[in-house]
Amino acid sequence: MAESARQAGYFCISGRPVYGGSFANLEKVPEEVRAVRAGLGALGLTELFPGVDGDGDALSHSDLRDALFAWSKGAADYTGARTATLVIYATGHGFELGTDWVLAPTEYEAPDDQQNTDPGAVTKPASFIRALRQRGDLAQVLLILDACGAAPGGEQALLDTIAQAPYQTIDDQLDLWVVAAARRSEKALETVFSRAFTTALRDATAPSTDQPHLDLTQVMESVQDALSRTHQKARTVAGHGDPRCRALPNPRYMPPEPPAWLPPGWGWVSRGVVNDAAPGWYFTGREAALRTVLDHLTGTGTAPPLWLTGSHGSGKTAVLGRVVTTATAELRAALPVVARHGVLPTDDLILAAVDVRGRTADRLVADIARSLGLTAASVPGLLAELRRPGSGAVRGIVVDHLDEAKESAAVLTELVESLAALPAVRVVVGAARQLPDRPARLILDLDDPAHQGASSVGTYLRTRLAYGGHVSEGAVAALEAICGGCFAAAVAAADVLVREGTGSLERACEAAVARLDGLLRRTLQELFPRTGAAVADTLTVLCSFGDDLFLDARTWAAVASRLVGTSVPTPLSPRELAACLPACGTLLVRRDAPGREPGPGDAGDVHGAWRPRHPPPAARRRAGAPPYRAAPPARRTPRGRPRLGQRPATPARRPRGRRGRSDQRYAIPPGRP
Repeated sequence: MAESARQAGYFCISGRPVYGGSFANLEKVPEEVRAVRAGLGALGLTELFPGVDGDGDALSHSDLRDALFAWSKGAADYTGARTATLVIYATGHGFELGTDWVLAPTEYEAPDDQQNTDPGAVTKPASFIRALRQRGDLAQVLLILDACGAAPGGEQALLDTIAQAPYQTIDDQLDLWVVAAARRSEKALETVFSRAFTTALRDATAPSTDQPHLDLTQVMESVQDALSRTHQKARTVAGHGDPRCRALPNPRYMPPEPPAWLPPGWGWVSRGVVNDAAPGWYFTGREAALRTVLDHLTGTGTAPPLWLTGSHGSGKTAVLGRVVTTATAELRAALPVVARHGVLPTDDLILAAVDVRGRTADRLVADIARSLGLTAASVPGLLAELRRPGSGAVRGIVVDHLDEAKESAAVLTELVESLAALPAVRVVVGAARQLPDRPARLILDLDDPAHQGASSVGTYLRTRLAYGGHVSEGAVAALEAICGGCFAAAVAAADVLVREGTGSLERACEAAVARLDGLLRRTLQELFPRTGAAVADTLTVLCSFGDDLFLDARTWAAVASRLVGTSVPTPLSPRELAACLPACGTLLVRRDAPGREPGPGDAGDVHGAWRPRHPPPAARRRAGAPPYRAAPPARRTPRGRPRLGQRPATPARRPRGRRGRSDQRYAIPPGRP
């Protein structure tokens, strides 16, 4: 990861608006500086010397030269491969002084005859390059001169670099590219070049897995086209060294190889892919949730645990993984540019993150202690070490899948709540839902519409499919409608399209549906361990008769109980069923049942009606399922559909000899006497 950080791109800017003597002030220089700073920053480049008086402020030319010399000495002893790049943008007055083209000094009383200017006060463009001689990791420099008649200054800088080449080893030579905003004796108008250049940068960026850098030739062609309506003609002075300019990274370049340096267990889910071997960085959206989690982890004083909840597949672990994999400056610096977006930590987090599935409190202690640099081997020992006076820095602890721990209630009581009670410890818990009879005080529910789960899933699909799959916008919209707020389904669908191509849209839809169906069945079986399969089958089959069919709680509970039969002595009640359905989150669609009013003893949402968000999976539409799972296709007619909001009845005319048998047409048991 250290080497990855060395492959960095930098930029710096010089230009001041105030001149003296015969040089007029350049009032729009701050506008130029602001535009170029934003444009180069959007490429993922790191600014070396930010302005101290706002984003329109920059160093003078001579101050930049001195700053580059000091910066160069900082890597004089570096012996690794040269990989870093630097963009230098200098704007202001430029003129020919004797045989040299120079940048005019700012805040200097220039004489009326500019040829009498003190040579020690001006800055030659070549001096920027000479100041970098000691920078051992620097491979390439792009020098941009935005001043009148700048082309000769670029040529001089290039010739000076070429002249020095015979006296340096090949490994010590610096590649140089020069761009001049105006040719000899041309006037460079304020903001004209900076606006054209930053627009060209923005237009040149494109999703790619094989083009890590922008093509400077293409960028300058766009600049020339924009300047064609003026008398100004920018020029690219030929580069020295590598024929490819690598100083302008493509911010939408997606590395084709998966990273090997992310914290174990969190990498693939935080990148929006199916496993660690899959390449790509596709985390999108969920900024409000990330900001809430980070604010909690970095807060001061004691606070109860923050519960990050949501239905299976809503992206809880991805949000936590995004925090874990960007927790330090070193991790953030190693991210590819395409992944440096959205809400990120601003400072280093002291963080321990554990997945508690199938584990007890005692088995988690060692992992937490190790991550925090402690030696505790038991819960009391860990609490004791964390109580000791220290640096005062807040320690954050992420506990994911608490509801799937071996003894979740014990883990919550003995470990999580005890940790949260300490003054310098903040805890975030990830779980599909709160534990029974243990209501949480702080809850961040990803199923809440405020977190825009469906639109975030759509953004994810568009982002990922820009690098593979390449389906139409209509196809993406169709997948978005199927997935709803379920990221797990979107990942499964996108994986099929990327792997198999555009002809696999139907299989991608089936993959999303199968994932949704599996998550719904998993949730219902967790909520109803003894009847969950029957509850899922009842809803799936009865709603498969039509896209507009919704199942009310009374019918749903009655059919599911009859399917289970005598294996469960107590039938599932509508009240019990309706009380648990909110845990299914976006996996279900709900509406009010027509004509249904709450009856005596009704509670919660018992008078609603539901259907799965997804259509029936292909496997359940085909032959081979038991009669209660699939009605004969020939009988699926509008006339034969169950009435919404009413308990579906057996046919009005029942053939003799079938009394007491289940009605296989509607998968509804005979009414109880």
